[in-house]
Amino acid sequence: MLERDIVKRIMKYINEPDDSRGWKGYCWKNHGNMYSVKGLPDLMAVILKDGKSFFICLEVKQPGKDMTQIQKVLMKKFTNLNIVARKVTKLSEVKKIIQELE
Repeated sequence: MLERDIVKRIMKYINEPDDSRGWKGYCWKNHGNMYSVKGLPDLMAVILKDGKSFFICLEVKQPGKDMTQIQKVLMKKFTNLNIVARKVTKLSEVKKIIQELE
């Protein structure tokens, strides 16, 4: 599956209203250009769960592909700020991340 297809599935899942999930979210795609910060994760989202809001950063890759060095550095910076920042390769990984938010 292409990276863009994985991104679309994740965005649809997070942005789709569904009261049965027990959480709400909004997700957006970062579009890299000459004015953007190099290495920002593909997706960022805010999740409201159990009365708490969470900011998550998702670097989407095809299975077997790795992040660039600058992406790894930025993800570590986000993690050091207690932001959930992960590399994901499929929707099920995102579902697990959201499920584990506390």
